[in-house]
Amino acid sequence: MLSSAERLVRKVGRIDALLFFAACAGVLLLFGRTPFEALSMIVVSVLPASAIVRWRGAAAARFILSGKDNFKKVALEGFAWGAGIPFLFMALLAVLFRGAKSPLWPLVPSIYGILTFLLIGCIGALTGMVLLFINRRIVRANLPLNPDAPTSGAPVS
Repeated sequence: MLSSAERLVRKVGRIDALLFFAACAGVLLLFGRTPFEALSMIVVSVLPASAIVRWRGAAAARFILSGKDNFKKVALEGFAWGAGIPFLFMALLAVLFRGAKSPLWPLVPSIYGILTFLLIGCIGALTGMVLLFINRRIVRANLPLNPDAPTSGAPVS
């Protein structure tokens, strides 16, 4: 049986993943060229990213409960996950598909590629800070005012 703190941590992770997935999927569906292209991008990139967001949301909730949460740390983690994962994914695709002759390979070290990864990293940092703010609100709303008080509603004797 899970403790109430662990249930809260999992709940926060699920909420973070759902918010992230809904926002990214909405943007892709709204601005995608075709619905098929948007759905393929959702399956390939947004679903795995949502799993990472769920994992990091649960970790953030644990930090909030222990009192060790920090906006600077979350911003750096968001930047690293936001910029690092797409960079590695593009480099891996470029190597797997024809190596250095791949049409993707010039994008990775180019100025446009670097600026794109920096932009994605900044979006990841901003997302991490926004989700930490939301997570703090969720955790505070779900903590009992008196942690020693029974939560079952039974009279205390």
